[in-house]
This record gives sequence, C-alpha cells and structure tokens, in this order.
Amino acid sequence: MIFKTFHNIEVPENIENIRNPRRGWYRIFPFTLGETWDPIQTESSLVKEDVLVLVEILLPNRKLKGDTNVAQWLRQVFSFFQERGYDMMLRFSYDFEGKGYERDPDEDVVLENIEPLLDIVNEYASHVFLIQGITVGSWGEMHSSRYLTKEYIRQFLEKIQWHKHPDIFRSVRKPFFWRMFCKENEWEKMEDEKIGLYNDGILGSPTDLGTFSEENPQRGEGIGEKYTWEEPWPKKKELPLLEENAYYAPVGGEVVAAERKSSPDEMRSYFQKLHLTYLNRDYDGKELNRWKNLDCGEDGIWKGKSFYEYVEAHLGYRFVIRKVRWKRKGNAKFLHLEICNTGFSCPYGKMYAMIVEEYQEKRKIIAREKLSTIRCHEYKELVVELSKGKERGGKTKIYAVLAEDNSHRRYYYANLSDEQGRVLLYEY
Repeated sequence: MIFKTFHNIEVPENIENIRNPRRGWYRIFPFTLGETWDPIQTESSLVKEDVLVLVEILLPNRKLKGDTNVAQWLRQVFSFFQERGYDMMLRFSYDFEGKGYERDPDEDVVLENIEPLLDIVNEYASHVFLIQGITVGSWGEMHSSRYLTKEYIRQFLEKIQWHKHPDIFRSVRKPFFWRMFCKENEWEKMEDEKIGLYNDGILGSPTDLGTFSEENPQRGEGIGEKYTWEEPWPKKKELPLLEENAYYAPVGGEVVAAERKSSPDEMRSYFQKLHLTYLNRDYDGKELNRWKNLDCGEDGIWKGKSFYEYVEAHLGYRFVIRKVRWKRKGNAKFLHLEICNTGFSCPYGKMYAMIVEEYQEKRKIIAREKLSTIRCHEYKELVVELSKGKERGGKTKIYAVLAEDNSHRRYYYANLSDEQGRVLLYEY
C-alpha cells in the first residue's frame, strides 16, 4: 500500500507516575488471622498514589477448614482493600518472628489449609495480583524451613495451583525453587504455570542476599553449563531464564542498601533485565532516599529528574504513544499509531490497545491489538481506515484507549489523557 501524503499528530507524554493496576510501589500490611484490627488506622497507612499492597497474614498452627469465623475475617480484610481500589499481593505464614523451623506445622496442616484459604481469596480474584511463597518458613519467605525440598515445593505449589483462581500468579523467593517445580525439558510450562519471583534482596550484595549463588570461575559460562537444573545459579546465568519467564509472571520485591553503591545506569539496566514490576516503598529507606537525591541520568523529559522519580514511573508497564500519523490514499484516510512500552515489564493481564471512534454519541472500536506480552522497549503498531466524516455529516473523534478483557477498571497511557483514560488522536 502506497500513501500519497501523511501528517504527524503531536501527542505529549505525561511525565507523572500513572496509577495503573498491578504495578508500582507497595506497602506491607501485617495481620494475625482472627485478631481484631483497626480499619481507621489501616486506612491512615494507605498511600493514595499506590495501587499495590502486600497483605501478610499470620496463620495459627491448626486446621482451618470449616471455621466460619476465619472465612468472615478474611472477607473483611480483603473487602477493605478491594473497595478502595487496591490490588493485593498475599503472603500467608505461620511465623512472623524468624522462627520458621520451630513454627512450621505438620505437613497435613500446611496442605489442608491451602484450600479453605484460597476459597476465600478466589472471591476477590479481580483484585488479587499474586500469592508469595508456599506459607512456610520464617515470615513466609521460603527460608528456614524443613519443607524447602524439591518434593515439598512441588507438592505445595501444585496444591496452590489446583485451588487458586487462574488469573492469580504464584511467586517464589529464588529462581531455583521455580526450576524445582518446572522440569528442564518442560520450558513450555512457563506460560501455563505463571510463577514469578519476589526478590527481597535486590542490590543488597552480588547475589542479591542469596537470591542467586556466588560466582564460581571454575564452572562453565553457558546457561546451566556444568550446573544442574535444580541447583542455584549465579546471577548472570539466571538472568536469561528470568527474562524469558518475565513474559508470563512478575518480578518484584525490596531493595537493600549495599556497601557498593550502584550507578543509575547499572540499576536501570538491571531492573530492565529483571523486568521489575513492584517494589516496597518503605524498605530499604536508606537506599530509596539515596535515589531521591540521585540524578536519573536520562535526557528528554526525564532530564534533571531523580532516579527515584524515574523508577516510580517505570515499574511494571508504561505504554506511551510515540507516533500518530494520518495518511491518505485516494479518498481514503488511514490512521497509523505506534505504541511503546517504556516500563520495565509487561502488564500481566489480558490488555489491549484500542482505537475508538466516537460519532454522534455512538462509540465504535475500529482497531484492537493485544499488549499482554509487550515488554520493555518493545513496540506495537496499529493501522486503521477512518470513516468518511464529511459524507455522513457531523464531527468524529478518534481516541486511543487501553482496556482489559472482563474488566471495568481504567487504564492510562503515559500521555495526556482525559479522566476516562482516553487520548484524543484526531478530530474531523
């Protein structure tokens, strides 16, 4: 198709942090199952700019099935966050004091409690992003537990998969826990299993505080070379596999201040490779405060902005309309739209870019493209023929809109848009 003329349309980028679902900063909200909690105090700790919260729930060492008080209590907590528009990340644990070995229950208690807990969780699936861990270990962080063997990890992850809603992700503390579950010859399970990584030691040491193994110069350089599939790998060997898995499941966690201070370029490159979706806004305060006084090192609209501001805006997905052109061929007009994901990661939902035509209060979707697996610095193009406005009379407006299947939630481009999230592209 040869176009005779084309015209560029300016769509300014919005430098502000966009409050889109399933991405960004989070704050931890700890609860003890069954204990009275204060909604007013909890509300005072919410950050209105955030979308994510990490809800940690301390479980009793007993079986919960059939306990209606437990179900009612869970509904109260989950409803509180859902009604205020927050997406929940959940971590259930039998220990909040670092005594995982002592507090882990018998195997039958761990297994039997998964079903009644997830039965209630599933009622709030539209606002539950992921489940961290497998309920065992100190603080539920999958360490200091007798259950961190291949057999138990597979058993517990399978139990969670069986009972959770299919839209909820699972997440483990270290990449080799994921490999214990997904066999070496079953790479295709990545997409189906939806198992991400919560890394609570980001930048804290060369191994991210044990997330990866130490470098061993006597072992091979290739991915997995001279390493078994189910043992920990050094960071440079883990990252290619993590990047592949990041198409299907999110990575997030906490940063930790280290003796060696990473530069903005080093951190930005690492966060892009991790495809970082979420970070704790409170920990580590020392490192986060350093970011607030550190220039991000970028040009353009980010010139002079802090690294903290840059990371805040780029956690998860950030779709920017880069180019808008309308072209003419004969009597026909075509609209060409180019979208870039400048965020660190994917949206992890059934998200679509749509071009919507509005004419005389009627709304029509004239183009629709899937964005779910569009990663950092990847593009999507849409081309659509425009209706002949003069022939039918009246004014036609063309908007770019982000939307998700079976959801009434609003999503926003990182461009100037109206309150409904619509970006005006063209009017004729």
